[in-house]
Amino acid sequence: MEYSIGDLSKITRVSGKTLHQYHLDGLVVPARIDKFSQRRYYSEKSFHRVEVVRQLTKMGLPLETIKDFLSRYFSSGQFFKRIQENVTHSSYSLEAYGLTHEALKSILHASSDTNTQTGKLEEKVLPNLIVRSKRFTAKPDEFVPHLEELQKTHGSLAVGNPIILFHDDHQFEEETNMECCLPVSSDNLADGVITHELKGARAVAVEYSGPISGIWKAYARIINHLNNNNLAIQTPSREVVLEPIKMLPEDKNPHIHVEVQFLTGDPNDPGFTRNVSRPGYGINAAFDL
Repeated sequence: MEYSIGDLSKITRVSGKTLHQYHLDGLVVPARIDKFSQRRYYSEKSFHRVEVVRQLTKMGLPLETIKDFLSRYFSSGQFFKRIQENVTHSSYSLEAYGLTHEALKSILHASSDTNTQTGKLEEKVLPNLIVRSKRFTAKPDEFVPHLEELQKTHGSLAVGNPIILFHDDHQFEEETNMECCLPVSSDNLADGVITHELKGARAVAVEYSGPISGIWKAYARIINHLNNNNLAIQTPSREVVLEPIKMLPEDKNPHIHVEVQFLTGDPNDPGFTRNVSRPGYGINAAFDL
């Protein structure tokens, strides 16, 4: 299956600007480029590749070093097999690249399927909710401090699991417009705190449990379903936090248990499909990145 750069941005939660730079730097290249439109299309191999580049970048490796390192491997499978051998047998030193065994273990942990569980895709109707919220701009995996602050001040009023809203249709920048929400009862509306209603909608949802760096596996499953069924989406997409996130200062890749939800239109409108004139659109539409 092919994926537009808009698909890849949604799945990996890396901005289109950064993905474009990865292409220019030869780090993550498209499977093909349409000769007429010049649009870039990526294969599934790009998902792992983007995550590896992101992990190596977070470790402080320069892009030229990352490019040289990854140029030695023809596929993600070959890459992971080799670094697994390095970690297990110490047969090959990667110190020249600034990679310690602990760093390699971190990459393996972030990418291993044994550390993640992705549930079955469901189609459901989400109810209307009244929420207390905090809106902010941050990288997609940096919502935890904001959620903790909201829970500290209003957690006693919550009547359901926290919900993270992602208001940007596609990530053009590194930071995205997000909102942490706590569902509350209508009995708790008298203290002047900002409260609003989340409208119900049809949605496709996938439950995910594992390191936060692997959540792209849930996003990929949803986007495959949207593309295969020509379904439109509406913003904001959501992540429902099913278990408290324990994030220590030194933990850069915490374990999370969430349900990813993409809204696919009004529950009374089963024919909601891709159409630019309507309030929602498809992931792989012609006006994507």
